[in-house]
Amino acid sequence: MYEIEVLDLKKMKPKKQPLYEALLRPGYQYLFDPLNLLDPHNNDLMAVTAKLHQTPVGLIIGEKKFKHLLEIKSLKVLEEHKNRNLPFKMLQALETEFVKHKGHYMQALYPNEPSFLEDWEKTFIQSRWTGKKLAAVECFFADGSAFHPDWYERSYTLPPEFEIFLWKDLTPAEAEEIKIACKNRIIPAEVNPFVPGDYEPLNSLGLRHQGKVVGWLITRRYDPNTICYYSIYTDIEFHNKGPIIQLLVHALRIHQNSSFKQAIFRVNVMQLPNLKWLRFVRKRLVPHASRYTEYFLAWHAIPGAK
Repeated sequence: MYEIEVLDLKKMKPKKQPLYEALLRPGYQYLFDPLNLLDPHNNDLMAVTAKLHQTPVGLIIGEKKFKHLLEIKSLKVLEEHKNRNLPFKMLQALETEFVKHKGHYMQALYPNEPSFLEDWEKTFIQSRWTGKKLAAVECFFADGSAFHPDWYERSYTLPPEFEIFLWKDLTPAEAEEIKIACKNRIIPAEVNPFVPGDYEPLNSLGLRHQGKVVGWLITRRYDPNTICYYSIYTDIEFHNKGPIIQLLVHALRIHQNSSFKQAIFRVNVMQLPNLKWLRFVRKRLVPHASRYTEYFLAWHAIPGAK
């Protein structure tokens, strides 16, 4: 008999952790980072597990983006336990638990790939989620050192009032100012440079204009061989592609001189200014990519939530 139960990640026994890690979505092991789990002030993660004879065979994890919004980060059931309706049951249990925390909305970002359409989208439809829309696009480069299109090789020079710097050199005062802007939604949540998980110090970059931070390109170590470019932003007055292209070119050249061979470049297309970047990606990056993936955002307003 399968059991569905809410999982308190902070009380997870160390000997059980590998069993749950095997149920995480690839690339999302950072969710079990000890700094996240042991931080007494970090209560953003919620989880539900499916067990058979006390052994976990399914896991769903959500992260509170705001007080009333929970984003599904990982949903997986072991292959031999599929067709038991476990994803639906875990999602329903997670929704019930989130309502207890005054939750109103749930959402999920997932790739347009057969396995996710079968496991994730099918579950959302079964749960009567509201709908979906294109949210992000992603290019995968199997050999980043081979990336040398004409536009990349051209010489670009920023005006002297601009400065590109390593993100690890961001000052505490600058970091605090950005965090306040994110909290007040001046900066969209989708490009928040301080999302959970470590950034890659090798080529995560910031952009200053006249001494003030006005943009960034944040990367993350996806696996030992791959760097993911996942947050790219400039203030609205610098939305012309010049400064952003400079950040991208600078980060890629550092990447190409490192031991990392592969690259993933992701652009969030839900924010209006990034529609230009969608055209840029499709025209300048996709033709050189080993793989191109589109991501959907599904959402759900919890009935009767107060």
